[in-house]
Amino acid sequence: MIPSGVLYLSPAIALTGDKLEKAFSDTGAALHESDGLFSARVSREQIAQVMENHRTDFTDAELSGTKALFVPPEREPTIHDLIHMESLLSIFSRLEGNWLLDMLRERRLRHVFHPIRNAENPEIIYGREVLLRGVDRDGNSVNPGIIFSVARKADLLFYLDREARISAVNRASEKRLKEKLFINFNPTSIYSPDYCLKTTMEAIEATQFRPEDIVFELVESDYIRDIPRMLEIVDFYRSNGFQVALDDLGSGYSSLNLLHQLHPDIVKLDMDMVMGVSSDTFKQSILKSIIELSRQMKITTIAEGVEDEDDYRWVKNLGVDLVQGFLFGKPQE
Repeated sequence: MIPSGVLYLSPAIALTGDKLEKAFSDTGAALHESDGLFSARVSREQIAQVMENHRTDFTDAELSGTKALFVPPEREPTIHDLIHMESLLSIFSRLEGNWLLDMLRERRLRHVFHPIRNAENPEIIYGREVLLRGVDRDGNSVNPGIIFSVARKADLLFYLDREARISAVNRASEKRLKEKLFINFNPTSIYSPDYCLKTTMEAIEATQFRPEDIVFELVESDYIRDIPRMLEIVDFYRSNGFQVALDDLGSGYSSLNLLHQLHPDIVKLDMDMVMGVSSDTFKQSILKSIIELSRQMKITTIAEGVEDEDDYRWVKNLGVDLVQGFLFGKPQE
């Protein structure tokens, strides 16, 4: 919640400044400009009104490029405050996503488990991927795509990712699962492995799971820009006895580049490439190359998104190690 105070805004271009002046004036708040820096005494309700009534007037790029600072009325902003101004998009998204903050505080994250099976004998369950779900106060399910979208815009990825990992471990422990546990993690939310992953490590140590039972699955690899930090995170997991999986291999050049640099223990073939592969020669050529490369690198392969018998037979005959998809069962609590 943002109480009454002084809002400072530094738009990237003059046109955005003009639009902000109009938007805030409609709420009764007057923006004062000095050397490109705008300021106004506003309430949380007035900021919310701007978001609700004028959100579509601004692009995400304009809001991301507008730096914002909210200061209580009793003090002046410090140099430290001005250096660490956040984007107006983050403030808008935080207001829009107050339900997400409430969900995290009230621990209303839920998890389902999707089996990963042996390709040669699907009766054998190799592991289970933990998938995040959310529940609102009325008990309705919240789409995980919406949860992560709001978290990313509101700079809440660190808190969401951490809470999701911890609650996943605890829920799997309650269910007394015996197979390997695949836990998704977003590397862009981790800035220091020793600090950011400490609570996850403590949660695992408090359960029956051993490090070799856990596979940390790297998701959203297309957002990764800092490869050295990514390598630091992977090294941290491996040094503590865990395995690392790379998700969506084959979805673009970036994932193939990561395969080379990270040399993961396991790769999951992109489901868009797997679905329909039995009748698509282009997909067949790509998957053949990836599976053969993985075999040469001694990396375990998982075909994700297997939904019909023809695709299953094709990936099995090509030598994929593991399969995952609705053909072999849907995620269950």
